Formats: sequence, C-alpha cells, structure tokens
Amino acid sequence: MLKKYISLHIYPKLALWILIGFIGCTIVGTLTHELGHIAFAKAFGYKTHLGYGYMNYYDSPFSIEFDTITARHQEAISSNSDFLEKERREELLQIISKHRMWVIFGGPLQTILTGTIALFLLYRQQKEIQELGMKWTHWLLVFLSLFWFRETTNLAVGVLQTLSKGSFDPFGGRSDELRLARWLGWWEGSISLPLALLGLAIGMYVIFRILPKSVRLTFLSAGFMGGILGYMIWLVWVGPILMP
Repeated sequence: MLKKYISLHIYPKLALWILIGFIGCTIVGTLTHELGHIAFAKAFGYKTHLGYGYMNYYDSPFSIEFDTITARHQEAISSNSDFLEKERREELLQIISKHRMWVIFGGPLQTILTGTIALFLLYRQQKEIQELGMKWTHWLLVFLSLFWFRETTNLAVGVLQTLSKGSFDPFGGRSDELRLARWLGWWEGSISLPLALLGLAIGMYVIFRILPKSVRLTFLSAGFMGGILGYMIWLVWVGPILMP
C-alpha cells in the first residue's frame, strides 16, 4: 500500500541538496516573515530593528506624542483624574493599538502570500513536471510553497511546549495568529487552527501530487533533518551572533 504513494529509495546527492535547501529556506523564511512585520511598521512611520528571529519597532510620530502626553500628566493618569489632553491620549492609544494589530498581521501575510504564489505557479507547471521531471526552478517553488507549513509547525510546537510542561494547551503559545485572535476578542484557535490545517493540506498536496513518487521519501527525510538543522543553526547558534 505504501509503495503506491512513495518509493523507498533514497538518493544521497539529492538528499544533500534538499537538506541544504531546507536550511536556507528556514533562514530566508524567518527573516522575510519578520520583514513582513517591518513593512507595516515602516508604513505607519515607526523606526525598526530586524533581529535574527524577531523585530522591534518604536518611535513613530503617534507613539512619541503619546509618550510625551503621558510623561506630562503622569500624576493625573496615576490617580485616574481628568486632564487637558486626556481625550487626545486615548485617541492616540487606539491608533497605536490598531498599528500593533497590523504589524502583527504583516508577518503571517508575507509568509502566506509567498507560499500561495509559489503554490499557484507549481500548479500551473504540474504537467511539465510530470512530463519532464523536476528542474531547479520547480524545486525553488516547492520550498517557497512550503512556507505555508509554518502555520502547521506553529501549532505543533505550541502543543509540544505545553506537553513538556505537563499540561495540554494547543493555543497557549505566543504565535502571531494567537495574538491576533486575542486582540480581536475571538476564540484563540479561530485563526491558527484553520491555517494550520490548510498548511498541512498544502504540504500534503505538494509532496504527494507535485513531487514525483521516486523522490518523495528523499524529500521527506532530508526535509525533516534540514528543518531541524536550519532552526538550530539560525535561531540557536549562528543567528543570535550575526543579527542580535
């Protein structure tokens, strides 16, 4: 039954290239995801900092004005008293809060948009792949389409983290999708769960419909190792040194 969907042969040379590809895509995917956050922050006038697996934003005209008003009326704010600029401060707080939501949204948007465009191009070239085999451009699109798998991984990691602490809370993490749901006042899994399932479905489609049967086991085994190595290399070992 298994042989109907997958060849049990592994190609060492191809496995090495796939391993390297997954390491590279883990790094690129992480940084471009953070650049998605940064794009929205820049659009709202914030200064930004790109780190190895995070971004910071600060000092927009709105946030500076908010901080100035807060400092000027600290005593009245602490005692919950009225003051001259109270209405403006509350207005600025709402603006900054909306900015925060859009900045959070920018990361998943970039990742999903990249994966969707690559998936569409792969779908258009499916017949060519079946007839002529995989070219390097097809492999690139495969890697990019699997940016969608981030949605599935986020949920899986959240589950594993809570299990390691002796509990089970699949929506107890700090992913962008969970933060968006909380900000909107929705059920915590309302964004992350559908996206995780969709990411899994897209991953299965790419592997079992796009990739030739002969390379599927090679791709799965090398991809699994490459994903773990990419995570360790960039987010644990090298990234914190190069881009603190």
